[in-house]
Amino acid sequence: MTKTIMFIKTGLASCIAGTALLGFSAHAGLTIDPNDDGTFNPSYSFVGNDCAGLAGKPFADCAINGSPIIAKFNTEATEDEPDGWQYNTGVWSSIDGSEFSVTYDAGTDTWNWTYDPTAPDPLITWVVAKQGNAFTAFYLPGAISGSWEGDLSHFSFYDTANPVPLPAAAWLLGSGLLGLFAVGRRRKAGQVVAA
Repeated sequence: MTKTIMFIKTGLASCIAGTALLGFSAHAGLTIDPNDDGTFNPSYSFVGNDCAGLAGKPFADCAINGSPIIAKFNTEATEDEPDGWQYNTGVWSSIDGSEFSVTYDAGTDTWNWTYDPTAPDPLITWVVAKQGNAFTAFYLPGAISGSWEGDLSHFSFYDTANPVPLPAAAWLLGSGLLGLFAVGRRRKAGQVVAA
């Protein structure tokens, strides 16, 4: 069976500014290397399970290239997700579920999704479609809708921002420099008083 995917992009990224959050911990997950020219292919296929589908993996830790997951839609409801949705509210507190919609058209065997963010909601960069023992990661910066034909386990949506926490070494270096500055000022102040 051939699977196709179509996505619509908009200039929404230019309308919503400041969606990057600073200061939260780094996320584990899938890393996809860019092409030599720094660009990404439209899609990447993998065998196995994506981060959002791994049992025992904390949902909030799922990420692609360090960009945390926004939400996940399971085609079958579970006890933990009676409506099929799971949201990463620990990182994206503005996400309440009203932004997403997924429908299924049995006549065409097509799953359709839409995302209608408002400030300060994150924008989408990656969408994962999981089916069987494989998944496809789509690089779709600014996408607001799409469709998937055929079998589907779940969609996972990942943010636009790539928040990078300040490494501990930088904090230590800054603290050390401030300490040296303070000691230098005290010494200088002590020399002036003693003179």
